[in-house]
Amino acid sequence: IENGKIIRAEVPDYERILELYFEINSGNNRVMEDKMKKRFCFIWTIKLSLVLMLLILCLSSFIVNAGEKVTIPDTTNGGVIYHYKTTNPVYINSEYQIKDSDFRGVWVSPYVSDISAFTSVKQYKDQMYNVFDTMEAYHLNALVFHVRIMNDALYPSAYCERSPYMDTDVDMLPWIIDECHKRGIEFHAWMNPYRVTTNVSKTLEQVASSFKANNVASNPENLLKGQNSIILDPGQPIVRSWLVKVCMEVVENYDVDAIHFDDYFYDNGVDDSTTRAQYNSTNLSLADFRRKQVDMFIENLSSAIRAYNQTNNKRVQLGISPSGVYTAGNGVVTYDANGNARSTGSATASASFQHYGNYLYCDTLKWINNEWIDYILPQTYWACNHPSCPYADLMEWWSAVVKYKNVKCYSGIGIYQQNGGEGKYGWNKNPMETYYQIMITNNQENAHGVCFFKYSNIEAAVRDKSVTPKVNEIWSVPAILPEVNTMDIIPIGDVTNLKVSKTTVGNKISFNKLDDAKFYVIYRSESPLLFTPDEVFKVIGDLSTDGLVEYIDSDSSKNYYYGVRAQSYSNTLSNGIYVKASNEIDENLISLGELNDFRFAEALTVGSNVTLLFDPVYYPYGGKIKYEVNYKIDDKDASTITSFTSKQGYMAASIKLPNEFEHLTVTITAYNDYGKSVKTKVFNREVALPNITNFGVLTDMFSYTDATFVWNNCGIDDAEYVIQRSANEIDWEDLKTISSNSDKVNLTQKIRLGYETGIYSYRVVIKKDGLIGYSNVLKTNITNKLGDIKNVTINGDTEKDLYVVKENSNIVITFKKLSSTNATTNYSISVSSDLSNWISLASYNRRANISENDTTVTVTIPVASSKYLLYIKIKAIAGEYLSSEKTLKFYCGLDFMYSDEVLGFFYDNATATIKEMGLFN
Repeated sequence: IENGKIIRAEVPDYERILELYFEINSGNNRVMEDKMKKRFCFIWTIKLSLVLMLLILCLSSFIVNAGEKVTIPDTTNGGVIYHYKTTNPVYINSEYQIKDSDFRGVWVSPYVSDISAFTSVKQYKDQMYNVFDTMEAYHLNALVFHVRIMNDALYPSAYCERSPYMDTDVDMLPWIIDECHKRGIEFHAWMNPYRVTTNVSKTLEQVASSFKANNVASNPENLLKGQNSIILDPGQPIVRSWLVKVCMEVVENYDVDAIHFDDYFYDNGVDDSTTRAQYNSTNLSLADFRRKQVDMFIENLSSAIRAYNQTNNKRVQLGISPSGVYTAGNGVVTYDANGNARSTGSATASASFQHYGNYLYCDTLKWINNEWIDYILPQTYWACNHPSCPYADLMEWWSAVVKYKNVKCYSGIGIYQQNGGEGKYGWNKNPMETYYQIMITNNQENAHGVCFFKYSNIEAAVRDKSVTPKVNEIWSVPAILPEVNTMDIIPIGDVTNLKVSKTTVGNKISFNKLDDAKFYVIYRSESPLLFTPDEVFKVIGDLSTDGLVEYIDSDSSKNYYYGVRAQSYSNTLSNGIYVKASNEIDENLISLGELNDFRFAEALTVGSNVTLLFDPVYYPYGGKIKYEVNYKIDDKDASTITSFTSKQGYMAASIKLPNEFEHLTVTITAYNDYGKSVKTKVFNREVALPNITNFGVLTDMFSYTDATFVWNNCGIDDAEYVIQRSANEIDWEDLKTISSNSDKVNLTQKIRLGYETGIYSYRVVIKKDGLIGYSNVLKTNITNKLGDIKNVTINGDTEKDLYVVKENSNIVITFKKLSSTNATTNYSISVSSDLSNWISLASYNRRANISENDTTVTVTIPVASSKYLLYIKIKAIAGEYLSSEKTLKFYCGLDFMYSDEVLGFFYDNATATIKEMGLFN
């Protein structure tokens, strides 16, 4: 040390550096100088810049002014909470220390009934608004949202089928992510990498048969069966590479802030001996082999995400939330020369579940030491006074192992155990358990926040504050998200043009948008700002309109100073700038954002009823947004609409057009307490081509098969027919365009259907010279194919085109039984006399019967009188799987017919003949 500055330091270990941190903080520089001269061993030289960096990091994170230390009462056993098997009390700060950054997250999943499965866009958005409101009430800043539950996806995927919780063609993920970011909330995409199903009663072959070829689970050799679930085999290289693609599909297609895994790796009781025989070339033990397989997946995914980050100037994180105990040990953590943690494990009971070994086999400490992950979020769900896995000992160990690594440590708090839940000990005895666990984490030098499992319990706590007393008090201000520093930080410039003016509803803060900003941190104080954590007032995302970000503080009772710091994609903060609120009144409120997708669902032709559609505005502040539509026809008197319906997520209103007009002028206004948005468009009258008649489909609608559509030719030369598909009858996708230059009465076209299943609508549009005409809309249910009805016999004869039966005789139909691994197979039998009007078998004759044995289905149908022509349609149904339809034709020899029945026969026969010829649907 020369003149009070460190010139050169040579140190033996990181523990000595830590001692010096505390001595520097206490101002005991003379003691530090003496110890540096007397006790430092010359092992390696740390350059001045490195030492200064470590010292600055320490000084910036060291807890100061935290008040005195206090103990935690043990409400179960009496006395206070002690560390595991010691008489050393667990201490916390008497006051919550607001740190420079703090992760405050919550897990949300439909799998555990936090939210409901998708039924409509409006239903889904409404419940997500409740999630955001709950997060706002607790100043939470990270949504850990389940997007992959059982080898499926809550989003359109090239690799996985849609989850039953999101059984729709609508993609809600972009909207959820955007709404998170508007509120300054990170979106962490929660995925279970290996889990395929919890139905372990099925064989691997049965499970594999339910997946399409593009999914590795379609091969039973890639599956392992355990006691709790069937999983993808982590030891198969194709599984690992496929899972990296699955994860990167989300990273590349969505603006996520992290990929997040919980503790589903290997399962208990799996037999991977075949895999080990194939790939264990170095004769590793079973445990080491399995850990290596998971290691390779995590390392490969980490490399892929960081390569994406480097290329795109992003910082998508990889976070792991394992079970709470790595291994059980003495709790002591030491460090090697590279800062890698060395430990026998946390101070917990040896009987506790430990994810390093059986049965998860994941080496999370290795992932930390190698910095393959950006954060570790252990599920430390136990109570403070738990006899085997006490919360404080766990969190102290996890905080210690990340000490010298660029990996953030957060705590998973099991609030689901609170208030009579599944928990024991403090969870059921102490309403302050959540508060004490937050305070214990707050007391750890290297812990940077918490995450709650699960959302529904947090939502309940908002309604009943006695469930989480004092949490709102200690989290009285929003928190800044921790910096991501496993890669180089991304610097960001300062915001410009900061202004604060008074409005009728509060102080309006405005500044220029920064293109590379992820969030903006707004500070507020009655005195000039120091930009300290307790001055944080709000964290927001891009709420800009025309390059200007605006926010209103409804509290204008004081002459506040307001400041803003931008946050980059590494959560790095810019310098802060601040101004004092002006006393001048600004008459203009804020813009609520752009009114998008402003259009009509139908052609604007004279005399028609048309549907006006527009996207709702989603400004997160200022109360519920209302709408008003004013429209003029040929600039005549305006009409006003204030009542709207929701149609597949769009705002919709009906307008009746007159028999004569040239143009329609529409103005939409969206408004709430804080501002409004206005948009005007002029639409010209459209001339319609003739409507297309008799549009239908001649084939069954099964995924990944050819469907044949048919319609009448309008006879217009040089026109185009476009076959379109829609999931909501609003947004139409062009599938095929064909020429109308044909002299055929009917036009047909085959379309290859995709993997998608569900309800879809189809139509044909005819276009020529800017004119347009439409067919009827055909709504169909696309299903997976179960198979074909085969080996059919009728009254013992083989299948043929036509059968003749006598009145009051029996028709006995037999066919091969179809089976499914997904659900019980049922059979639907319906009857018609004209191929158009169908009734159930029971409605035709109540004495009809269906029976089954192991291989054959038998349908016995007594022939009723009055129907000379009879069609019988057979279809098998197993969950979402259907068979192709088998239709059989019968002439019934009746003993007697009235003359009107004869005429009815000719009518039915003519109708059926047209159907059989395939002229129309």
